[in-house]
Amino acid sequence: MENISFDQLSVVQSRFRRLDETHIQYVFDSLRRNTTKARNIRAYLLTSLYNAPTTIGQFYQAEVQHDLYGSG
Repeated sequence: MENISFDQLSVVQSRFRRLDETHIQYVFDSLRRNTTKARNIRAYLLTSLYNAPTTIGQFYQAEVQHDLYGSG
């Protein structure tokens, strides 16, 4: 994190502060479903948690669509 500006750092910190229990559960559920071994689990978890607020809605929407209409 040597080349990160204070503005970028505050954005990252803000994203992590907004995480709640549902985001963490979503990441653990995704990790459980993943069939590929994560080589760097720390980086994988940090990236997953950082992206969780923007991907959780799309994931559960796709789950609902699958449950309602099937896979094809």
